[in-house]
Amino acid sequence: MKDAYRIEFWNFGTINPDTQLGQINIVMKTLDKYRIDMAALSETRIPQFGTLECENYNVLYSEKERIKADGVALSLSGAVNKCHLDWEPISDRILRARFATTQAKMTFMAVYAPTNESSDSDKDAFYQSLSDATNEVHSHGCLWISYFYGNFYDHVTESIVFKNIDPAIDGKISKFDILVKETWKINDFEKMLGNEFVSLTILRNPVKQFESMFAYMDMRHFYNVSSFKKFLDKLELGAIKEERFMHLYGRNQLSFSLGLEPKFFDNETAIESFINVIDSQFQLVMISEYFDESVILLKNLIGTHIGQMLYVKQLPRKKETKHEVTDKQKKILEKWLKADLRLYEAFKMKLLNSLTKKTKEEARILQQFNAKFQTFCEVSALDFSFTKNHSERFGLIEIQLIKSNRYVFSVLSVFCLNTYL
Repeated sequence: MKDAYRIEFWNFGTINPDTQLGQINIVMKTLDKYRIDMAALSETRIPQFGTLECENYNVLYSEKERIKADGVALSLSGAVNKCHLDWEPISDRILRARFATTQAKMTFMAVYAPTNESSDSDKDAFYQSLSDATNEVHSHGCLWISYFYGNFYDHVTESIVFKNIDPAIDGKISKFDILVKETWKINDFEKMLGNEFVSLTILRNPVKQFESMFAYMDMRHFYNVSSFKKFLDKLELGAIKEERFMHLYGRNQLSFSLGLEPKFFDNETAIESFINVIDSQFQLVMISEYFDESVILLKNLIGTHIGQMLYVKQLPRKKETKHEVTDKQKKILEKWLKADLRLYEAFKMKLLNSLTKKTKEEARILQQFNAKFQTFCEVSALDFSFTKNHSERFGLIEIQLIKSNRYVFSVLSVFCLNTYL
């Protein structure tokens, strides 16, 4: 078994082995090019269920009912296929497969949730089927669920649920679930995790966040402009449409993702009420610009130590892709992003007021630990453009703890697989 595996989740659109075999080959070649070990695909539309041998991959597919835009699949590289034990096509939206790992048997479920246009009966049937399929997984195993770009309850999202990871810690069985979701609605989490769970989120300076999103999503065509500067000029004239890119991305992205409806973006009373609701629902709101301090507060919340909070940046932006924002442009954006700015400032102030002398000192220690960790692993940022050497040094999926009395490197191998000293 390899030390590290690379997994992707793709909403594919349409493939059909009878008429579009060449298209499947292209997908598999792309996976092979990026050295993806396992890819979960949605909207495959491959009739019935079964397996395909394509390029260097074994493809498991499930579409029990011939329904447009449905169907899920898993493509397994040769290395992953060797660990593959069995699989089951639950429905046209759910596929379950089991794998042998060094820690425990892992169950991976590829899931494509129904959209808002689906009937209530279809939604209820889907979540009942998902719940049944989840409950059938052995309690001592490890469960991963990948949610594709369908509507997970009310919003389009991509989520992963981890259940019963790391089954043996100090001789005890560790049971917990983690639900990572792009949009927040407390009922979603209560349905999956029960009524008792720790909720946390992270906010970023709204101006920086929108500029980054504009570049990453390449929203020039959506706003009908040739550059970010042209967008700001158009915004200053009040000529920017209120529609959202892909119905998801746009003005006040932070507030929208946390549940504020666009019709309330300029309503002072609604914004204030919204902030109070978020404050009551989250145990911790982290701030990107105070990340180390936020990590220490997270450490305190979950009851662990600094050695388990090491991190590395992912996908850092190149300088040439960033747009400089003048003071005047910043004020224009802040006015347009009023709801996000109010939200951000409220929780930034709350975080700063919660920082004690001890918290600040621990944040400084975390920076020192992280510097040592990055020096040892010979990395300061992770951009996924792996060389062969790097692919041997980093663990994306397989996590093995280094047993060491050295406090700082107690979980170093989460990112770096070399043995220290």
